[in-house]
Amino acid sequence: MDRQIYRLIGKATTLAAMAYRVRQGRDFVTPPVGLSYTGSFLYQMDHLGEENYVPNPVLEKALDVLFLIHADHELNASCTTVLQTGSSLVDPYSAIAAGCASLYGPLHGGANEAVIRMLVSIGSPKNVPAFIEAVKRREKTLSGFGHRVYKTSDPRSFIVRKTADEVFKVTGKDALLETAMALHDAAMKDEYFIKRKLAPNVDFCGLIYRAMGFPMDFFPVLFAVPRVVGWLAHWRQMMLQEGGVKIWRPRQVYVGAGQRDYVPVDKRVSRDGIAQTPSAVEHGG
Repeated sequence: MDRQIYRLIGKATTLAAMAYRVRQGRDFVTPPVGLSYTGSFLYQMDHLGEENYVPNPVLEKALDVLFLIHADHELNASCTTVLQTGSSLVDPYSAIAAGCASLYGPLHGGANEAVIRMLVSIGSPKNVPAFIEAVKRREKTLSGFGHRVYKTSDPRSFIVRKTADEVFKVTGKDALLETAMALHDAAMKDEYFIKRKLAPNVDFCGLIYRAMGFPMDFFPVLFAVPRVVGWLAHWRQMMLQEGGVKIWRPRQVYVGAGQRDYVPVDKRVSRDGIAQTPSAVEHGG
């Protein structure tokens, strides 16, 4: 079991780097020996054939920090998917594949990308007040604020901000940073967002990824690489629990009608409470 875990953690960076290079028509880079986990990842992505090439240590450390704070985070959607799938005693490769599918959703792993697209659409700090008012009228969506668990502020966001400052010293400031900070300040002072406890969360780390040169639709991959470690930690714990693994079988609480008569298709009418259009699903790429 542990050999499988080591292989999956090791292959996560290799597969991610390979995907990044293949889409650009560049050759696969063999993983190097003697570098750190994130150092090896950056080497595989950016090695251009130089002799004795090593990644920038500041960017290597920044990616290491982001990987650490993204690795494990309670029973979020993707972690629950891994455990649900793993409870049927499939191999860990299949369970991790299921987790990747769950993480791909724009409400989960696509959140970093959504923040950057929102900031690009705002454009500059002077447009922030109008955007804030549009959000309050429900004409626009505010990404990067609020969290399903953290109702004050995401503690990881403070680490992200400190890490961003270090990265920007190397890469130069991202022009979107000023827009992001203006949005942050405006939202934190507005009673509408204060009452709804919409504090900034960790998804602003997309600014760091953007500054490091990662394409936006690669952000979910950067989320998945460290999350593999967290998923496997939960999976391993489940596999070693006393009494063995029991398959997960959630129960439903039925809240519908007690009895319904059969109605022919051509005589059916719309039911109250059911929307006529599905939720929007937007992916990058």
